[in-house]
Amino acid sequence: MFVASRPGTRVVVPLLVALAALVLGPLAGTATAEEGTAAWSVTPTTADGAADTRTRIDIQLDPGGTTHDQVLVANASTAEQTFTVYAADAFNTADGGYDLLAAATPSTDVGTWVTVAAPTVTVPALGTAVVGFDVTAPAGATPGDHAGGIVVSLASVATGNDGVVIDSRVAVRLAVRISGELTPALEVRNVSASSAGSLVPFGASASTVTYDLVNTGNVKIVGTPRVRVTGPFGVGTTEVESANSAEVLPGQSFAVKTEVPGVAPLVVMTATVDVDMVAAPGPETEIPLTSSTARGVFPSVPWTGLLVVLLVLGAVALVVWRRRKRREEAERLWAQMVAESGRRGAPVGTPPQPSTLAVSLIAALVLAGPLVGLGSGLHAEDNHDGSVTLQVPQAPGPKGSTTGSLSGASGAHHRGGTSAGSTQPVDQLEDAGGAGVAESAGGPTSAPTAQASAPDTVWNPARGWSPVQWLLVIMAGVGAAVAGGLALRARSARVRTASAAATVNAGAVAGGVA
Repeated sequence: MFVASRPGTRVVVPLLVALAALVLGPLAGTATAEEGTAAWSVTPTTADGAADTRTRIDIQLDPGGTTHDQVLVANASTAEQTFTVYAADAFNTADGGYDLLAAATPSTDVGTWVTVAAPTVTVPALGTAVVGFDVTAPAGATPGDHAGGIVVSLASVATGNDGVVIDSRVAVRLAVRISGELTPALEVRNVSASSAGSLVPFGASASTVTYDLVNTGNVKIVGTPRVRVTGPFGVGTTEVESANSAEVLPGQSFAVKTEVPGVAPLVVMTATVDVDMVAAPGPETEIPLTSSTARGVFPSVPWTGLLVVLLVLGAVALVVWRRRKRREEAERLWAQMVAESGRRGAPVGTPPQPSTLAVSLIAALVLAGPLVGLGSGLHAEDNHDGSVTLQVPQAPGPKGSTTGSLSGASGAHHRGGTSAGSTQPVDQLEDAGGAGVAESAGGPTSAPTAQASAPDTVWNPARGWSPVQWLLVIMAGVGAAVAGGLALRARSARVRTASAAATVNAGAVAGGVA
């Protein structure tokens, strides 16, 4: 049962229709005019107008054959009504519905094969009328199904308050199958999909798969679609099996949209649509049922997860950049100190790398000590924590007194140094914070004050793993965990599928034994 009307039609169902349905029995189609002025229905019936259990009219003919059938028109309104009865071709709507051509559109197929005995019929209030019709197949009718309908509409067309012409009508389906070679063929085409995305980094989301069902055969088909979404190499398969699709008429097609939940974002995804033909409604005819498959590739990028990764990489890059800048500044200061020490008569060398600085400085001082003597004033001290303190003295002062070292160490000793006005050795310097006095032949001489170690002369060699190394280790661990989880999930899905198949087989065996 269905109701067909032209665009702009308004259909109102008053309480009277429900009461009339209880009296008249099951009806194939019911309609009401605006404001409840008319209500009617149409259903298949026997020749004497008795109730019929059919919901549609299925006829099988040979080319050139003829058959007779009838419908029952019931007027459920309280006034006499005159109706128009005619046949029209059927087609599939964009969403898979079943509709008939409008009265103003001429039919070209089964709608032209029908001859109605009474094109107009007047039915008294709360009365019924049987309307017969003949179906004559042309001699050159092609084998297969030809779909249409018997339409009952109001003879007088009213104009609504908004100026729209109202054409209310009801109809019962008519299907004529012409004998001959039947070739069922239902194809899946134009598979496309899109991912909704998730705010959770690397979280699963729903994917919408759209495809076209096309009937390229000559019989109407009902199929069961199954949609699968998988990642690369079949990883992360998610499957949805839909209920039976709508009836696809020969030569017709319509789009189907299916939502697949819980799809992991694996960047490149594949949507696969399988449709198994389960029925070919119509007369009892042996028809081979086949299946069709089509695929489509679509992207599913975890944008939120990539954003998190970019933020982490940016933070790591910032840390590395800052460390590099500090190292460059330290190398610059080191070169400056070495140049300064060369002007004071100290050995000049190439600065070692921070990772080998302590060992290199100590070895250089041990080897160069006997050669340059302690009077050079260059002193390096191992701090036993991986760092080295370098002490470089400055040139003597203008009045015979030595100034503080360029970078001294607290408590460091200088012996063997001489002042500018005396050839006598300078006595031991006092600790930091106090001024020492050195006795010489000419009298007391001011001693330099020891200064704290400057940060630019202390080298801390790099230890342990760098942030980049730690990031690579963490990313490798996360990748291994994700891969393991997906593998376990795929294995679990296979186990469930095998268990379900075993259950079905066991049920089939039990049924066969019974």
